[in-house]
Amino acid sequence: DFTLSSTPSKSTKLTALFSEHGVNDKDDVTKGAMLEIAPFSHTRFSAGYRSVENGSNVMTIRDYAASTNPNSLFSFTGSLRERQAQTGFAPDTKKVNVALNPASSLSLTGDYQENPEDNAGAIQALNSTAVGMRMSIGSVGVLTDYTSKDQYRANQLSDERKIGFELPAFGRGKLTTGYKLARLLNGSELSTKTYSLGYKHQLGGDFNLSLSGYYTQYMQNQMTSQDKEEYGAEANLNVNF
Repeated sequence: DFTLSSTPSKSTKLTALFSEHGVNDKDDVTKGAMLEIAPFSHTRFSAGYRSVENGSNVMTIRDYAASTNPNSLFSFTGSLRERQAQTGFAPDTKKVNVALNPASSLSLTGDYQENPEDNAGAIQALNSTAVGMRMSIGSVGVLTDYTSKDQYRANQLSDERKIGFELPAFGRGKLTTGYKLARLLNGSELSTKTYSLGYKHQLGGDFNLSLSGYYTQYMQNQMTSQDKEEYGAEANLNVNF
């Protein structure tokens, strides 16, 4: 493997790479280059190119990315990975993440992905969207989340909606409540409704005790399954070092 980096200025970095593994016609050869530019301390851009040869198969990858976090009110990251391959499944990957904090008591987040890669680098044939809100109204905390996932090659769609509240109770404690609706659509509709109730208490500066219970109801095509109900409870003691 060979990597060469150059920094012609404080805001610019250029990297070239070459690697080769294997023997003769089974060689795995990767060649590429990447340019990174940081015109401001809070803003970065990058563009890269890679050619991956695996035996007789060749894939060309072009990467583009941008991120900025100019202040505590706004942050943005986005990336695009374009792929060209002779054979196989090789769609483009897109990612966008936005966070807004217009007030100390309110934060909003949004995330969108097309064909993301898993931890092993394999392409997942899905598109996903996630939005969330965190808000404080006096001493009461409110949180909501919505996520959806479209596994288009499997013709399967799923989504999840959550809402939760935190209320002060018993001095250093908090009472928590929540509701979650999850659905899976793949010709029929399978869904679950989960109700939760919990309590958190701060024990000094290093210990945190939490108790929670939940009830889950299972449904098919919006009809309740009487024999499919679930109850659960948890207790946790967290220690901060």
